[in-house]
Amino acid sequence: MKFQVALDAITMEDALKLVGEIYEEIDVVELGTPFIWTHPIQAIGDFKRRFPKVKILADYKIMDGGAYCAQLALDAGADLVTVVGASLDDNIRGVISAAHECGKEALVDFMAIPYENMKQRALEIQDMGADYICIHRGLGVMSSPIDSLKLLKECLTETKVAIAGGMKLETVKEIAVYQPDLVIVGSALAKAENPLEYLRKMKEVGGNQK
Repeated sequence: MKFQVALDAITMEDALKLVGEIYEEIDVVELGTPFIWTHPIQAIGDFKRRFPKVKILADYKIMDGGAYCAQLALDAGADLVTVVGASLDDNIRGVISAAHECGKEALVDFMAIPYENMKQRALEIQDMGADYICIHRGLGVMSSPIDSLKLLKECLTETKVAIAGGMKLETVKEIAVYQPDLVIVGSALAKAENPLEYLRKMKEVGGNQK
């Protein structure tokens, strides 16, 4: 189980401070959708140069112009790019192809995928070659992600499973039995009194150490 910090509604100063504190323990740094909207694309490369040992994810949630838009982020230094799972197949294939041609990875966001359609869509996305599918509870969504996580872990054999939305220490304890491949944590780390210690506790209850 790997961990990703999501930098969303945060200033550049606070983002750099947070990543600096947890750098040795975090696997992926996500420049989240609000953050990446309010900073120039060059911020991707800035983070990559400052923190070269971690992967940098550019969370543009690409909905259109797949290969072209993905290439912009990849050229700027991104290691992972995100694409909306409810978008057209050609858009998703374009993002995946662009990422793989650069030796990078693509994450498909399942925020808009209903549970009843999830298995079929997940298998379609896996056939496209996606590296990750992310179960994503949007802001204000309180439903448990357990059923969706269990479903994807059971049906996917090649694509890895990520999970995001309201992740905190108690949530990681609940999902640890299903061992998602990537846990994405935002405000719980950003607001923690000691982010490094909080992350270490998450990794302990998740059953792994870096």
